[in-house]
Amino acid sequence: MKKKGLLIAIIIILVLLVLAGGTFAYLYFGTDLLKTDKQLFAKYLMQLGDEEKGLFPKALDDFLVKKETTTYQNNGELSSNYSLTDTNDTSMNEVINIMNNSKIQFQGSVDNANSKREENITLSYPDSVSLPFKYKDEGDIYAIQADILSPSYIGIENNNLKELAQKFGTTDVSQIPDKIELNSIDSLNFTDEELKHIRENYIMPIYNNLADEKFTTTENADGTKTHILTLTYTEALNIYIQTLETLKNDTMMLNKIISIIAEISGENNLTVEELSQAIQDFIDDLPKTNEKSIIININQKDGITNNISVVVANFTFIFTKSFHNENLSYNFNILGDENQSVGIQMSYTNLNTDNVQEYVSFSVNNLDGVNFSYTYNNSVTFGAVDIQPFNNNVAILNNYTAEEIQALLLQCGTIISQTNTRQMAQIGFPETFINPIVASYAMPFSYVFIVNSVSDAIDESIDDMT
Repeated sequence: MKKKGLLIAIIIILVLLVLAGGTFAYLYFGTDLLKTDKQLFAKYLMQLGDEEKGLFPKALDDFLVKKETTTYQNNGELSSNYSLTDTNDTSMNEVINIMNNSKIQFQGSVDNANSKREENITLSYPDSVSLPFKYKDEGDIYAIQADILSPSYIGIENNNLKELAQKFGTTDVSQIPDKIELNSIDSLNFTDEELKHIRENYIMPIYNNLADEKFTTTENADGTKTHILTLTYTEALNIYIQTLETLKNDTMMLNKIISIIAEISGENNLTVEELSQAIQDFIDDLPKTNEKSIIININQKDGITNNISVVVANFTFIFTKSFHNENLSYNFNILGDENQSVGIQMSYTNLNTDNVQEYVSFSVNNLDGVNFSYTYNNSVTFGAVDIQPFNNNVAILNNYTAEEIQALLLQCGTIISQTNTRQMAQIGFPETFINPIVASYAMPFSYVFIVNSVSDAIDESIDDMT
């Protein structure tokens, strides 16, 4: 009887141990209760690669694949918005008002699987002034048609491009391919062996060498938790240098990088020794002292990462993702000194349906007293489309002589210029700025050119003084 009681006691203890072990395993693997701050940081950082909870959920991938394999109609517009911090500049504000009320509208049909697309595009200005034209591609032929030019399409064929470039007056065609082909870059695909190699030689050493006290966790009033990694510049630099030191001696990864460069550039003249030396030169040029710190914050709610921010010196980089009820959105912002900022917003509404709304916005604030943004809106409706072939209603420039092409371009240029002059007079837009849509997209590039020119001039002056 005592032996039986002892046996029952042993069985009960074993059951309790198994249950306790199962509970412990659940608490560790199924919850965050027993994880350290360092493990929690790693968990929610690595979650970005998860198929459902990660950066690019399966619903987005399915939508992008559907666009490539299923016909659809689109209906959207591309617009811009400018504003000045100096609101007293009346004349410039009038120009900006016209720019803000001008946009590009498009409506058409797409059949990517069969390389066909047609769009009705309109340059819309204030006062109901507009310039409509059509764009169409089928196979290797890309063409436009505008009633002010011709009832037929004028286009090019994506073949024998060297010869076509020579007809346009280009003398050196050595860098021009005979055909432009947008193929996937196979070398960017990593094998299981390569991924294991990266994990064992780069990711895990970095993770293991980070001290536990560098990680903290805070609970926020809105129910979210923030997992934080704080490093001094020197600590971050040492990690960076150690990684580069490993890379410069890693033949597998050096060959991988060389294959990627070769496939992208089309040139295969870089050796492992040259790339290794380039990495060493880069290490030697790194600034070795800096008093600033680097802070990485990973924010999660209900076990799902929704926000990552990185604070480096005077700049803060913030990335936010939201996915709820088939609605996906991304926000990326860079915040700098003096209220300067750059932002990118993207969203997809009604994923996994036949009517998806795409939205993209790019904005810059306080760039030398100018704020501007560009917005792309498009409605994608999956269903049957009817894209008629070109037949004989297209003039392919490849088939014409250089003299014929030059004469045609001169005639088209004259008509477009005259039309633009007349329309700008109708809307009261200064000829100095050419066109409100052209001005909207050229202004930021003009600013960058001016800034770079001034910066180069300053550098030259400093060099002359030293």
